[in-house]
Amino acid sequence: SESKGAALPVEYYNTHSAASKAWKASVENITESLAVLRTTETKVLFDDDRYYAVGSTVSFRSDATHELKSGIDMSSRLQKDYIQQTMCSFLNAGQGGTLYIGINTNGVVNGCPWPRKSRDDVRLAIDHLMHNFKPVVSTDIFMIQFINCVSSMVNVSDSMREALDDVYVIELSVKKTAGMIFVTALDLCFLRVGSTSKKMTMDDVRRLAIAEQEEQYLKEIRSLHAELQMVRSLDAARTCSACGSV
Repeated sequence: SESKGAALPVEYYNTHSAASKAWKASVENITESLAVLRTTETKVLFDDDRYYAVGSTVSFRSDATHELKSGIDMSSRLQKDYIQQTMCSFLNAGQGGTLYIGINTNGVVNGCPWPRKSRDDVRLAIDHLMHNFKPVVSTDIFMIQFINCVSSMVNVSDSMREALDDVYVIELSVKKTAGMIFVTALDLCFLRVGSTSKKMTMDDVRRLAIAEQEEQYLKEIRSLHAELQMVRSLDAARTCSACGSV
């Protein structure tokens, strides 16, 4: 039904969109001429050998792939909804993104006190939030990191800095995704627009799904055309060489 539409994967729109069928047919025709379609998968690595100095200012602010938050109360339903909305917007924008908890909106690191038991509770709570997405956000595209905070002493070498006891910046990161539209446990859908997590209407969801597939097909078509042209050029060169040797 219409109220359930937001939870449908992009494959649904592939099947029901005439435009998507046309793009798909173009890809299939070129692929037949080329005979080989090469695909690659980009791996995103997460670097955990870092720290934040309390009182220092980071080089970024909230934008399309970053969200800064000075602190969070995981016992608050509103705060949990905020996390889901932010991560949902990053997932649907397709670029990935990171929510930083312990850095204020001006980019100043304040860190948050997270004893071991609290860190375990936070991990469990956030894992639960991510598993409540439709579709479920798998662990291979989602990462929770507690980054140590150090003192804000100036003119001190890195080797002399000491980590503050149980003070961290939490980084909640999602990798780039494609081919699916994600909705929250409440069947709400969000898209990252600049530094804002924008709530999407059903029409927005449909347009996003179709536009994403069209862009994928266009990229594939351009790549296949380039490979096909290269193959034809090589064939032409071989033909000329063979004619010259006769």
